[in-house]
Amino acid sequence: MGWRRAEGDEEDPALFAIASWQIELRRRMLASRGREQGRWARLLELSYDTLGYLEQNVSPRLALETFLLECRKAS
Repeated sequence: MGWRRAEGDEEDPALFAIASWQIELRRRMLASRGREQGRWARLLELSYDTLGYLEQNVSPRLALETFLLECRKAS
């Protein structure tokens, strides 16, 4: 967990994972229409909630597991 204490050089792996998900969620949201687009938009919104949890020092594992659980519920 040295990346949590480091100033700058090392990227937080949890943030990298969420950012990757956000790119894919945006792509799918823009490629769909109607209710399906709304589902992708909700997941994108949840990804921003997850980033907020990480800023509050919630465990990265817990934040990612919560996000993935919400993704599974939405599918």
